[in-house]
This record gives sequence, structure tokens and C-alpha cells, in this order.
Amino acid sequence: TPRPYQLLALENWRKQAFCNVPGSIFRSWTGSGKTIMACMCIKHWLEQSGDHYAIITCDQKQLVDQWPDSVRYIVGEEPGIEMADQWVGRIPKVVICCRQTLLPQKPATQEQRLFFEYKGFVDLDVLTARLARKLARAIEKGMSHDDVQHAISKQKNSRLADLQSGRVSRLHKFDWRKHWLVVDDECHRSAYFLKSVKHLV
Repeated sequence: TPRPYQLLALENWRKQAFCNVPGSIFRSWTGSGKTIMACMCIKHWLEQSGDHYAIITCDQKQLVDQWPDSVRYIVGEEPGIEMADQWVGRIPKVVICCRQTLLPQKPATQEQRLFFEYKGFVDLDVLTARLARKLARAIEKGMSHDDVQHAISKQKNSRLADLQSGRVSRLHKFDWRKHWLVVDDECHRSAYFLKSVKHLV
């Protein structure tokens, strides 16, 4: 059962979220149930329409690992995880991700692409410069052709390229035309610098 201040926080968030206020912060003491408050907001958000989705961003792996049970229990949705070797295919209603995972990366250089093409590899359209360097070293150490191709294909399945920016990111696969609620866990590390964000509690 939600505590009175959690219900108050939900009500204050509803007033802001549906009145074009671009952001809000739950500022409360350790153990006050901020995750519960956020999940209550997510549940309310998803109930608006089939085009409403939520993404929870965390800056540490252990924070990503803490969210799924709360989302399942309070929101009633099975969340997708977008972090390291985990990624979502079909986009679920709630995605939990590590913030660093969504950062854009530089695509492989022309020289790197030519190297991999010469070696007979395919599906290089979202190969990043970072992975290309890593795999080139692995090839020198004897990594098999199949293992290298698997790593390239795996990256292709988890990322999309943004042709306008010339960057590769997992973020590009989330449809911007949907209604997204972004929950930033431990947001105090960055959100205090955003003038548009208002405190709730």
C-alpha cells in the first residue's frame, strides 16, 4: 500500500506531466520508496494509450539489476534490459537500460570497413570503430571467422545507425513518435543543471 507522501508525489507528478512541464525530480530520503513512486508514475503513464512507453536509465549495472522486480510487481509489465550483451528486439512497454549503453558511437572508418570486407565479413553497416579495433586485434590473435562474424552480427541486432548524425547507437531503435516517459535513476548527478526540471517532494 503506498504511503501518503508517495500518493502525494504521484498526484503532483500527474499535474506536471500532463500540463506540459518537461521534467520533475523525486527528491526524498534513502529508503523512502523512490523506486515505488517512479513505478506508480510509469503505471499511470502506460495506462494512457498503447503508444505510451517508459525507459528507465541508470548509470550503474547494479541499479539496472534492481529495477525489474519492482516493474513486474507494481507496473505489471515484463521489462526489457538494454545493457552490454543484453538488448531488446521487439520494444517492450518498459525498458531498463544503462545510460552508457545508449551513448552514440563513431562508425567504423572506411579503412576499417575495407579491412573487414577484404577478410570476407558482411553486415558492416553498424560496425563501430571501437568494435572494429577490438575485432582486428582478435583476428591477429587467431579468432575464428565465424566468431568474428557472430560479434559483428550481434552488434547489428542491437544498434541502428543514424545517417544524419553519422553515429551508431542503441537509442535510435526506440521510435521517437511514441510517447516516452524517461525515468533517470540517480538523476541528481545531472538533472540539477536542467532549468526545466522541478522538484516534487
